[in-house]
Amino acid sequence: MIKSLLLSCFSLFLGFLVVAQNNKTEVIEGYVAFDAVVGIENTDLSQGVLYLEKYRTINDKKQFFKSSDFEKGDIWYKGQPYYEKPLKYDAHHDQILVQIQSQSTGQRATLQLFKSEIDSFNLLEHRFIHLNPSKENESLTAGFYESLYQKEELRLFVRHSKNRVQLKGKSFVYYEFPEFKKQYLLSSNKEFYSLNSKKEILEAFKIDKKDLNPIYKELKRKYKDQNKFMVELVKQIGSIP
Repeated sequence: MIKSLLLSCFSLFLGFLVVAQNNKTEVIEGYVAFDAVVGIENTDLSQGVLYLEKYRTINDKKQFFKSSDFEKGDIWYKGQPYYEKPLKYDAHHDQILVQIQSQSTGQRATLQLFKSEIDSFNLLEHRFIHLNPSKENESLTAGFYESLYQKEELRLFVRHSKNRVQLKGKSFVYYEFPEFKKQYLLSSNKEFYSLNSKKEILEAFKIDKKDLNPIYKELKRKYKDQNKFMVELVKQIGSIP
């Protein structure tokens, strides 16, 4: 009975997508409605490992990106999109958590999704892509990178990470996770380059130091935000003939 219902819903859903394929908002609403009908626990998004928090924290220096609360986000998992789902990004372990609520019991469970099955996700107005630059360059790290800028074959990414520090209170141990240590990555013509020093920037863009220094100095003066600085730097260097 349940299987027949799911098949009927799926058939109707496919028909809806054909009609709404030119309207992104309607497509998203269609996916959300489909998940609500079949129950998110009956989709591939329920395939993960039960997550239990290991670290005691007493302040806002937690391991999560931007927020330690579940926030609505979109994720592409096992080749399928899931929209407006409660997500958290653990920037210490580089893992995605999702909160699954059973339609029948109302119970909630937190799952750690299988990282290898995640293509990308959107969270708190930031877009992340699962990259494996180590295939081309062993010195680079595979994982989730935020997409900062794209123009044709040129793309700039940043990897967010947090370190774990163990501290002692009067009668207990707790942990803090210091702010992000950012690593910048350039993708150009299917090649990956680290962009974390002037030397690496020169090597990636194959330009002379005399061409880089004036641009670098001016943008450093203008932008205090490191992400904005890197985006403008890539834009300007990328436009050099």
